[in-house]
Amino acid sequence: MQRNLMDRFIDGIELVAAIFVGLVAADTFLIVVLRYFSVYGPRQRPDMGYHTFIRRVLRGEPLVVFGDGEQTRGNTYVDDCVTATVLAATHGRRGDVYNVGGGEARSVRWVIATIEELTDRRALIEHAPRRTGDQQHTMADVSHLRHDLGFEPRTPLRDGLAAQVAWQRGQIENEVRVPMLTRG
Repeated sequence: MQRNLMDRFIDGIELVAAIFVGLVAADTFLIVVLRYFSVYGPRQRPDMGYHTFIRRVLRGEPLVVFGDGEQTRGNTYVDDCVTATVLAATHGRRGDVYNVGGGEARSVRWVIATIEELTDRRALIEHAPRRTGDQQHTMADVSHLRHDLGFEPRTPLRDGLAAQVAWQRGQIENEVRVPMLTRG
């Protein structure tokens, strides 16, 4: 029976993890684990929520809000992730696991309203039922990172969204449009 690519990928990840655990146990390698919570900012992956919301608002396309929009999320600006990573790499304790998160949780409605303000455009919102298993509120607990390394997220969500909006606006304005070629 042929194994699929995902099974082989998972086996590879498990092997790498086992090697690292062995190196840590042998005291030859420093490993600090960072758990990043919903990273956003310029160059955010296009499948992530903020990127999708901003792109759709800028293009005048509808965006889908699942549930009532009052669910809250804590997200982490990319610069704060870099700061936490440098702190952990230079001062983290061997084998520790640190959550890396932003300092504020905001509702989906708040995020959309802020994107509307930053883009000076109205969002075309389509409502859909809440997704099964979707949590109402999420926020990273960064107390361990704060206690051990003095980490404090520095970027307010509105400022981070403004930077992401500016970057995405530039990307959309610079898109090369290739005309459709038809056989005549």
